[in-house]
Amino acid sequence: MTPASQDEATSFVNTPTYDLVVGGRLAERYGAKWVFGMSILSGGVANFLTPTAARLHYGVLIALRAMQGFFQGVTWPSMHACLAQWIPPLERPSFVAFVYFGKFIK
Repeated sequence: MTPASQDEATSFVNTPTYDLVVGGRLAERYGAKWVFGMSILSGGVANFLTPTAARLHYGVLIALRAMQGFFQGVTWPSMHACLAQWIPPLERPSFVAFVYFGKFIK
């Protein structure tokens, strides 16, 4: 890994840890589906702009990846809020297990 790509990976990985509480509060205040939808949309737009940012300067790429990490960092807490609102209490244990561990089933 080159130093620029290492900085890029670090900028994406570190930012979601800081905004878990922020994402939960935003989901409580503005609604979980809006926060979840906007985080997915803005993360996708940032991903779409990645090649352009890489051509401009590696600093622009690092800043874009940090913004993408922030946008996607609020996804998990807003998904928890969605599950808490939409799933009946008796179905939550099995449904939550399927949602979070279903990606490992092949």
